[in-house]
Amino acid sequence: MEDMSRMPIKTLVTIYKTYMGHYNLKRRISKSKAQVLYIYGEKELNCVKESARLFQQLHPNTILYEAKGYNHGYLSAYLPQEWIDLVVPFLENND
Repeated sequence: MEDMSRMPIKTLVTIYKTYMGHYNLKRRISKSKAQVLYIYGEKELNCVKESARLFQQLHPNTILYEAKGYNHGYLSAYLPQEWIDLVVPFLENND
């Protein structure tokens, strides 16, 4: 969040349109056989959490992981080793 003030307005508008706009995920995603690890922060906006649940409904091979106590992107940006400890086993199990 502290970096928010340094973001260009155009980037903030894009973020807003992506999460608050009217984006529809293509239904054909449900045909994908890919395994997905969907990581989101506990302190995310409710629309992001709902988006994760909807994605999982459309793509059942999705594992949802709520990073307890964190905002958007905090785990990967500020605690990269924790992120690696979470993601590497997922990748190794899905070769």
